[in-house]
Order: sequence, then structure tokens, then C-alpha cells
Amino acid sequence: FVNSLIKYQLPKIYFEYYKQTKESIEKSKVPKNPKIIITSLDHVYNDVFKLYSAQKVLNGSKLFIIQHGGCYGISDFNLDEKNEIKISDKFLTWGWKQDYKKTLPFFLQKTVYKKINKKRNASGLIIPVMEFNLSPGLEFARGSPRNKMEVDKSIDNIVSFVSQVNQSILNSSTFKYMRSYKWNYTLKSLKSKFPNFKFISSKKNTHTISNSFKLIVETVNSSGFLESLNLNIPVILIYDKKYCSLRKSSIKDFEMLKKVKIVHNSPKEAAKFVNENYNYLEK
Repeated sequence: FVNSLIKYQLPKIYFEYYKQTKESIEKSKVPKNPKIIITSLDHVYNDVFKLYSAQKVLNGSKLFIIQHGGCYGISDFNLDEKNEIKISDKFLTWGWKQDYKKTLPFFLQKTVYKKINKKRNASGLIIPVMEFNLSPGLEFARGSPRNKMEVDKSIDNIVSFVSQVNQSILNSSTFKYMRSYKWNYTLKSLKSKFPNFKFISSKKNTHTISNSFKLIVETVNSSGFLESLNLNIPVILIYDKKYCSLRKSSIKDFEMLKKVKIVHNSPKEAAKFVNENYNYLEK
């Protein structure tokens, strides 16, 4: 088990091209003595940026990290969130604040100045398909599936929901996925279950292409759900406690969303809501 995970956990940059990378930073045009470094994602994925910012922080620069995902502030355990709050001087959230001196309520920067106008002939559902690692230890947030059993459960929820939605609605509905994973485990499973269903591939966020559809159906408590709420786009969330556990400060908000039928605890309940309210979603 440990051997299978080692290659994912050791930073490659420390074994390959470390010296060349440091030299490229020194020759680049990045600020030599920045007062503040602000990042949302590069501290996670950009090894060159990590080396640059770490050195500058040691020399006195301040590091501000902006929340980049939807599980932050919601899921009851998020190792990324804990680490980012720990290493930053200020952690800018999408509006929430914990009992940390570092967290600063900010706003959802990904939707600023955006407005989605629904087409008059919008129809059907758009259902985002997300891929997750099947091996434990690669997903640290308890807002999404973290192993094969949980991934299989999330697929079962999607299959159960789609199977109970009226065919007249499904005729203009689609699954939306990204070609960014090698395994595409969830995608292949859904294609085998629904060979005649429409699938589209897009790197764009779901809300940006949702104007042709009546409703977004999210199946994971993630960024897409919060972005759609923030933009006032019709959206529902099928919420499964088995792989989406909440922290105490979020439970009240989710209970309110359940009352107005935006959050649903079961695929059957969500399908029933869609079938009964498909023509009255704006209301």
C-alpha cells in the first residue's frame, strides 16, 4: 500500500532539475523583494512558484492564500485547508470565518462580473461528472469520495437519480465531463449504464455552459454547486453523508437549503422533485 503511494507523495522537483529551477527563478522577471505574495492555486500545483515563494517568505515576504475550492469551510475535515491556513499569513475565504486569527472573509472571486442569461428555449439537465482517485490517501477533503468504495457509491447515486427522471426530460439532458484523467473510471461506468445518453467534454466550468439547460444537477458538494448558487442559477445538490460530511458550522445552512429543495439527501427524492417541478424551476 505504501509503495503504491510513494510516487504520488514525493515532490519530483527535489530529485530532478532542482538547481536549474532555482537558476531560472533568479534570471526571471519576478519581483526580487515582494511585500506580499498572493496565490489561489499555484502553491498547490506550481513547483517553481513554491520554491520562489518559500524563499521570499523566509526573507520576510507575506503569503496570502485565496480559497480555491468549495469544500473549504464546509467539510468537517480538510487537510489542504488546515495546511494553507497554517502556512499563510492571511487566508482569504469565500465569506466564512473560523476561530482562526488568519481567516479573512472575502468573496467568491471566480464569479466576479459574471452573469449567466438563460436561453428562452433552455431544456433538460446538465449533470457534471467528476473523477476521483480510487486509492486512499490522495484525496484529503471529506467533501468528496476518497476511495473506490465511495466512488462506487457516488456512481450508484447518479445512476439511481437518472433512472428515475422522466424520459421526456432526459431526452434533452447531458453529462458533462473533463478529459483530464487517465482512468475516467466514473465516466466509463456511466457510459456503460447509459449508452444512449448524451455526453459532452468541456474544460469550462459548468455554469458557463448552463444557459442551454433548465437545471444543473450536482452530485458532489464542491465548487460548482457554490458557484451556481452565487450566480443565482437553478441548481440542486444530491448530498450523501457517507462521503460528504459537514462541519457543525455548515449544518444550519444545509438544513435551510433542504427546506427549499435545493439540497436532497437521496437520488430518489431529487428525481421526484425534478419530475414534479421541471416546468416551474424559476418559481
